[in-house]
Formats: sequence, C-alpha cells, structure tokens
Amino acid sequence: MADDNIHIAERKVTTVSPRDTTEITLRVIDWRRIYRKVKSINPALSWRELFAGVSWGITASAFLSLIPLYQSTQSTEAWVKPTFWIVSIASLVIGLVIWFGGTKEASNADSSKSEILQDMKEIHCIYFEGDDLDKD
Repeated sequence: MADDNIHIAERKVTTVSPRDTTEITLRVIDWRRIYRKVKSINPALSWRELFAGVSWGITASAFLSLIPLYQSTQSTEAWVKPTFWIVSIASLVIGLVIWFGGTKEASNADSSKSEILQDMKEIHCIYFEGDDLDKD
C-alpha cells in the first residue's frame, strides 16, 4: 500500500519579527533579480520622438514640393514659395527642439539608472566581497 511511504512529523516554526526595521532581509536571488530588472530598463520611445519625426516629415515634404514649384513654367501666386520655405524651416527647427528635449530626458533616465546600478554594486561588494553582481 502507498500509505506506508508517507511519514508526517510535526515541526515547530518560529518567526521572529525584526525589532529594527532599518535593515530588511533580502535574498541574494531577489537582489540579483532587481539588479537585472533595473539594468534592463531602456527609455521607451517617447511622444517627443514621434512628434519630432512628424515634424521632419513635414520638412521633407515642404522641401520636395519646392522643387517642382521652381521648375514650373507656369507662374504661381507670390505667397506660395515663401510659405513653403517658412513651413519647411519652421518644422525643421521645431523638430530639432523637440528631439533634443527628448534626448535630454533619455540621458537623465540613463544617468539615474547608472547611479542605481553603481549603488547596488557597492552595497553588494560590502556583503559579498569578490562576488560580481553582473555574473549570471
């Protein structure tokens, strides 16, 4: 019978609540998991990059529309060519401003991530000398 192989014994489990909560117990495997998660953070494609791309698309369209306007044998209204020039230059400038704003935001996120990873490595080296947190 299969019940002969089952042995049940009572066991006493003692749980002690920490008196000082400034130090919290954390398993090394969890510490490494948190480190890997923080390391894998990449700034997502932001709405700024999308708008910068749209703005550059407008720039390209306006510049390309100027080519047939200058090669045309028919005369156009006096306001058409300057308007295309203004739209193309303005959208180029707006796209650059938006792009560099997004780049600065991404670099801030990257520097914050680097600081956290460096702090985690320093803390890890205090408790586990010679153990590399990047190994796995």
